[in-house]
Amino acid sequence: THLSTKFIQRVEQKIDDIENTNAIEEENEDLFQEENQPINYELLLEIKESLKNSKYNNNILRIIWKTILTVSNENDDKIVEKLVVALHKFVTSHLIDFPLIEISIQLQKLLNKLYLPTVEESIEIFNEFINHTCFKPLFYRLLLHPGVTEKQIEDFMFPISQLAEQIPNIELVIFFDEVNTSSCLGLFKEMFIDGTLHGINVPKNIFFTAAINPLINLNNDFQVHRRDYIVHELPQSLDNLKVSYGILDSNTLTDYIKQKISRFTVTSTRNTQTQMPLELYVQEMLTQSILQAQEFCEIHLGIIFFLLKLFEDNRN
Repeated sequence: THLSTKFIQRVEQKIDDIENTNAIEEENEDLFQEENQPINYELLLEIKESLKNSKYNNNILRIIWKTILTVSNENDDKIVEKLVVALHKFVTSHLIDFPLIEISIQLQKLLNKLYLPTVEESIEIFNEFINHTCFKPLFYRLLLHPGVTEKQIEDFMFPISQLAEQIPNIELVIFFDEVNTSSCLGLFKEMFIDGTLHGINVPKNIFFTAAINPLINLNNDFQVHRRDYIVHELPQSLDNLKVSYGILDSNTLTDYIKQKISRFTVTSTRNTQTQMPLELYVQEMLTQSILQAQEFCEIHLGIIFFLLKLFEDNRN
């Protein structure tokens, strides 16, 4: 009861300030003086219910945990040690039970320390866990070009395969972009057709998909495009998997570009921690600029390749 009273006295005003101003807790403990007053059981019950029903945001959760540890550290060393150990076990067990959780580098460093975390470190562990923990992706993309080696592809596949083995009931999607610009087509044939990578089975819950560039046979005298755009003929087994979706119509292309641009954010000039979407007129201007550039390339670059192909056919 003694610790509960001290906790309520300190946390009450802090929670009110956060809820009323949506501000972040300030590190000024002197503002909250303890007084000899009875425990506010109504507030204590409200905190318990709010925690149970996940009503509090991260700022309030940080305040509650910090206040609990601070009060315990000032009054009972044994209790604070139990709390520090309990949090450490909770976080580490969650990382084992839920392999899709991805933690920050700082949290990884804190958890890997061989000694018992201090009160300050336990507060930091809590903050890192609730504020900087995210989920690992289920979709992966690798852009290919002639410079990508088999070793780089192996390194790309290794952590994905590890994750797939940990979550066998969830499908992971790997997208290889411009796959026929790669010099490792044999390796892709092995993965796509045989389901192995250098003879080692690829997890069954990994789904492969890829995009290829159109094959244009130009005479060596007219090799005007860059080396990283040279495409190779697919192995027969992969060639049979091709599906042509044609060219996007203008409406679909416009919608796609608008959706991509709507996700762009800029940093607020008033608060560097705040990310804001682009204003609508900027989004529209960017969309039109991209569409016009696309149209220019299709018209002018398309004519160049057409003339070169026509010239080559006439020579033959």
